[in-house]
Amino acid sequence: MRAMAVAAAFAVAAMSGIRAEANAVSLQRTVVIDGHELVLDTSPVKISLEAAPVFENEPRQADLARKLFRSHSEAWHAAQKAGVTVLPSVSLVQAKCKKLDDGIYAAVELAAEDGIGKIRPGKHELLVQLLTAVNNSDVSSSFGEEAARLAVSRIYGAFKNAGFPLEFTSARLVGRLPDESRKPVGFYTWNLQLERIFKRDTALQSGFNLTDPEELAAACLIVKALWDNPSLRGSLEATWNLYARLTNPLVSISPEEIRHLAESVGGLAAATDDPKSARRLADKFRDAPAPPFALLPRSFSREGSQIQTGGMDAFISSVRDGSVSLKPDADSGWYQHQMFSLEPLLMPDKFPEGAKLELSEEYRKLMEAQFRSIASQIRETHAKQIPPEAAAPPVELPTHLSVEPFPTVYQRLAQSYEFLSKQLVERIGIEALSLHARDEGGVERPDSIGDEVRRLRGLLSGLELLARRDIGVAMDGATKGPDVRAEGWKEFAERWLARWHEDPDMARDVRMMVPVGLDPPRHWAVLGVRLARIKARYLEPPKVVKGDAYVNFGETEYWLPIEEMVEVTGMREPLNHEEFRALCDRAGSAEEIVRSLQQAGGQAQLPPAEQGKQPAIPMVSGPAWVLLSVLILALIGLVVWRLIQGALGR
Repeated sequence: MRAMAVAAAFAVAAMSGIRAEANAVSLQRTVVIDGHELVLDTSPVKISLEAAPVFENEPRQADLARKLFRSHSEAWHAAQKAGVTVLPSVSLVQAKCKKLDDGIYAAVELAAEDGIGKIRPGKHELLVQLLTAVNNSDVSSSFGEEAARLAVSRIYGAFKNAGFPLEFTSARLVGRLPDESRKPVGFYTWNLQLERIFKRDTALQSGFNLTDPEELAAACLIVKALWDNPSLRGSLEATWNLYARLTNPLVSISPEEIRHLAESVGGLAAATDDPKSARRLADKFRDAPAPPFALLPRSFSREGSQIQTGGMDAFISSVRDGSVSLKPDADSGWYQHQMFSLEPLLMPDKFPEGAKLELSEEYRKLMEAQFRSIASQIRETHAKQIPPEAAAPPVELPTHLSVEPFPTVYQRLAQSYEFLSKQLVERIGIEALSLHARDEGGVERPDSIGDEVRRLRGLLSGLELLARRDIGVAMDGATKGPDVRAEGWKEFAERWLARWHEDPDMARDVRMMVPVGLDPPRHWAVLGVRLARIKARYLEPPKVVKGDAYVNFGETEYWLPIEEMVEVTGMREPLNHEEFRALCDRAGSAEEIVRSLQQAGGQAQLPPAEQGKQPAIPMVSGPAWVLLSVLILALIGLVVWRLIQGALGR
């Protein structure tokens, strides 16, 4: 009978979902007034909607506006008595849907409990057989025995505390049975069977913590029992698929994933019986966090993190600013499709009807009020699958940068090497790319110029992509970016960033001096590498587009390697690598290097650092500074001379 009820319910739902063909939509309306038939074309229509005030001098209307009614029908009868016209609202239409929504879900719950279609054995028999299989599991250690007790207690406790009349005895039932069930709400209070289903299923939503070796071992014991019985495994998978589509995707690691990961420690049996294997597997889950394993997992809701922090107000704000999307994706269930239907109530101007309606601010508030009530009604239908959002502590994420975030620099550097390769080929021939670059001392590098330039271009392209990702800068369509191997180069750049300090090129001594001007002699000198302390923080954080955690984005401290440079004037000859590096080694600090350069005949200086701040990149003095000093002294002398002359004259 229940199977027939489900079939009938879905048939009605399917019929109600039939849409008129596009070409059958008519924008004409026929009215008859005083015997005259009029055909109206509504295509040019635009309507103003505003919330009208109710005045106390209209007592019947004022009384009507103040009342709360139990149902839409009751409200209609009151409106009839008051002589006002009721316009069916979105809330009224949703009330019609809600009645069927609850009826369909209730019918499916009862049928799935007994077994229907692909869900055979039914949920009740599936869990009873699984309980028996876990209880009969052979374990060879005290650790395995404790895992078996935990698994048996968790499943049997869900049945017992829900009030199911289950005859089951086991020596492994020791101590108080866990009770993780919740109070039934919504249609689950319609009869005793639905109440029991709600309590048992919500208890089994409490998953096994896979970072705890004992709970992990219990989960592995259950997974092993499923793998030993393909019928049970198939029924559980069908049940999971049903709830994932009836409500929304499930929040749990799958039995298949646990089984696959357990192979790395010797399999499910080892993870159940051997504490060392269980700890090793738990460490893997700790390094790569996963949801707990639940026999009947809860469903995911996109508004979860908003509800945790600010309730309905935060949810509505997030939908409006785009940080929460109501649009279903390929994995979404019926719940997400229902919530998606409400989006025009919050943002009517985004949709075709927005161009035809002029809505007052007060009317928009009425629309928002309807969103609030309808979203609540939808949520109640799915109350078992989407439990109350836990006020979990927020996830702390630092401001993240992979590399200093200037993608245009890396892009143009990559383009410069592309230009170099072309010029070598055009001016010398393809043979040029077979040459080997030289290291200091004239030693050939192992790879050809062609290979090295290709890799360096790839590295720079990968750094560009990482920098763009970190600060949210999309590729400009007019700008030539990385080639089709871009994703591979990004991975290449990530590997290099993880170990750049081991790259032999990064051990190269950066200190050098190069002449850049003749009259007066002018040289640029790099004194070495200094580390500048910086702090990065998001002014506008990234959006969480998948996952239900509330995230606090924090500040991150980095130390940025910068090559210290000064400009030197007055020295006739530059120092070569060996001479300059020897001078730097003797001097030690930047200040002493500058002082040594001054003693060698050059003019250079470091600006004083402000108190509490790092020194700035050194600035340079030269002949202009000397000339200015001479002019100042001459001016002072002239003033003094005038004063003396004036005194003698008197």
